Amino acid sequence: MDDAGPLSRVSLDLDPFFTGPPHVDLPMSWVTRLENCVVPERDNALADPFVFKTTGRREVKTMSSQEPSVGEAIRREVMGTEHVDRSLGQATDFDLPLQEMTMEHGWGAAWTRDGLDRKTRSIITVSMLIALNAHGALKGHVRGALNNGVSPDEIREIIMHAAVYCGYPAALAAMKVAKEVVEAYQA
Repeated sequence: MDDAGPLSRVSLDLDPFFTGPPHVDLPMSWVTRLENCVVPERDNALADPFVFKTTGRREVKTMSSQEPSVGEAIRREVMGTEHVDRSLGQATDFDLPLQEMTMEHGWGAAWTRDGLDRKTRSIITVSMLIALNAHGALKGHVRGALNNGVSPDEIREIIMHAAVYCGYPAALAAMKVAKEVVEAYQA
């Protein structure tokens, strides 16, 4: 990693199918080089849980298991503390690793990316869950969408629009789930 003034250029050892840039410029205040790892400085509250690990092909952003999880914090903000506490409280040694991976990759890596605000991410997520007929996850994400500023009318329109592309059975089932969540949210 070369020090280029206030920025540090991190070169990526790319695999042949990677179409992104050959490097990433990061502020020096975020980066400290430690052997084969690039670790954000600990005084940056938002970057703190992230570690850039070298995989041999390119650098991959992951969260350190020793730090509080940004993914868990985002999951709590979107889905609600009660939901997260229930999910983690019901987890066993068998399924806890999947809960942790979901928070690290799903909530930590995906939901912290630049480019889309949380409302837009919720709209996309609800749409995909309708298409997948994932009603259990849809219930939580409709509540999360409401928490992220998606209105009940917008949720209805997402489902109406999905009917054309995902089929009416998927939309009708999604509407039943959403109606229950919206009514509870408005109560």
